[in-house]
Parts: sequence; C-alpha cells; structure tokens
Amino acid sequence: MPKYSTTRIIRIASTKGGAGKTTVSINLAIALASLGKEVILIDGDPSNASVADHLGIQEPYMSWEDVAFLARPLNDAIIKYTPGNIDVLPGVDETGTLNLSPDQILYLTQQADTLDYEYIIMDTAPGILIPEITTTLPQFVSESIIVSTPDEPTIKSNNKLVQLYQENTLRYGVVLNRVGANSYEMPIEQIKNGYNMDILETLPEDKVVPKSIGEHMPAILLNKDAEFSKKIVKLADDVVNRKY
Repeated sequence: MPKYSTTRIIRIASTKGGAGKTTVSINLAIALASLGKEVILIDGDPSNASVADHLGIQEPYMSWEDVAFLARPLNDAIIKYTPGNIDVLPGVDETGTLNLSPDQILYLTQQADTLDYEYIIMDTAPGILIPEITTTLPQFVSESIIVSTPDEPTIKSNNKLVQLYQENTLRYGVVLNRVGANSYEMPIEQIKNGYNMDILETLPEDKVVPKSIGEHMPAILLNKDAEFSKKIVKLADDVVNRKY
C-alpha cells in the first residue's frame, strides 16, 4: 500500500526563462525536506534540463525519457541526493525535444503513478501552453508556483499565465524572485494591486545564489543563514500550511 494517501504535486512555472525556476525548484524541495517532508524533485524541462548540473550530479544517469524508451521501472532513474535529503528524477539533456510515442507516454504515466511521496516538485519549461494548462494540467498537478522577477516586462508576461490559471480556477501562487536586483523593478504593492496576483513570497537578490550555481551546491545548503535561504524556508513553511 502507498505510504501517503495524498501527494501534493507542485509545478514550478514561468513564462520566461531566466526567472529562477530551477533555483526555486531545487531549494524549495530541500527546504520541504528540512521540514520533515518526503520529496522528489523532477526535472520536467526538456528545453533546458539543468537540475542534475545544478546539484553536481555527474553523468551517466537515466532520465525519465530513458525510462519510457527502455520500458524500465521509474525507480531505476531516481537518484538519492543525500546532501539535501531528497530524491531526484533527472530530465532530458540532449535534444530538448520529446519524441515519445503514445504507448511510451502511457507507460511513463503509469510509472509516475507509482511514485509515493508527500511532495513532488516539478521544474517545467518556460512559456504558456494553453491546451496543457486547461486540460492536461488539472489531471496531474495539485497546484503551481509561478516564478517571476519584479521587472515590468516579466510581470506582464507572467500575468497572462496568472489570468489563465484564474479563468480555469487552478491553484497557484506567485513567487517574486531576485527582488532588489534592479532600480527599475516594480514595487511589490504595485504588483499586488495592479495585477491581482496571489503573491506567496518574495526572494531577495542574494550573492549566495550565483555562488551556489557556480559551486553546484544549492544555496540553502551552501549558506543556510543567507537571506535567500531563510526566505526559501519560509516559502516551504507557507506551502505546507497553505489552505485553498
């Protein structure tokens, strides 16, 4: 029997690359684990699968696409990332495109149903795929976190995603990342009031983040006392206690 009767599957999304989806995905997963939750982090971005690289996981390793192609158990591809006490399912790191047949997609879906965790954090590709959001997404995802930097072009772009979620009554929250990085960014209150966004948390611009990327070590592990790390833990606590 499954260990957990309910699994929260959280999609980390953004309309633009460079907003910090992967950084938020990784550090949020580890922060949830630090709160005693059992977590798997899935790299679901075929356009730029980089979770393994961020964590310093060396090839060769299997991806979830390999699982589908080779008809292998999904557990064969899951890697235990012991520094963060999470499991990781690496993504496709070659062509950036998916070439799965309907039977392979069905097999992968059936394998995904065997995952038994409290939280599944899924880093996904940037952009807006309307059919995916309005039909496929509600079947597989409990809620989404939209990551945006606070500059006006990115806020306007992500607001399209927010509106789509609101129109389809999908659960979401917005995380503003790299707050304080630029003099031209929008004030938080202006974003809240002008765009009717449900803002979960604001993450500050922090030198620990680029350092963590360069050292292939998540910021929350590199320096737990950094402001970014403290805010990530607060975000994790907000996620755990969030009521819809």
